[in-house]
Amino acid sequence: MLGFSRSVPLWISLAFFKFAAIPISILTLFLVYWLLPNRRIRPLRVAPVAILVGLARELLKYVNLLVWPWLEAKLRREYGPFYISVTIVLFSFLAAMLVLAGAERGHEKSGNVARRPQGNP
Repeated sequence: MLGFSRSVPLWISLAFFKFAAIPISILTLFLVYWLLPNRRIRPLRVAPVAILVGLARELLKYVNLLVWPWLEAKLRREYGPFYISVTIVLFSFLAAMLVLAGAERGHEKSGNVARRPQGNP
């Protein structure tokens, strides 16, 4: 595994990859929130949002592991053989909404929130 000899215990390599996933997830979100919009955004404006959403995505993975036995039984009962596809769609939707909420928050922090005109609507 990646050039490691068998003298490295399995739990060390698993812990390494679990801890490495967090900064990689945060970096990916930071690059998306910083470089993807159609205008120039200062990196310091989106960094806290990327950190928060990256940590929330990691938390979502562990919530998935926690509720999986209950959710698997429920989805198996309701969708039969399609429960795996439904699970993928469900958790992809949750992760996408989390990323979009972070993008909205990053937009608000950047100061480009549309102002409503004062007076009668």
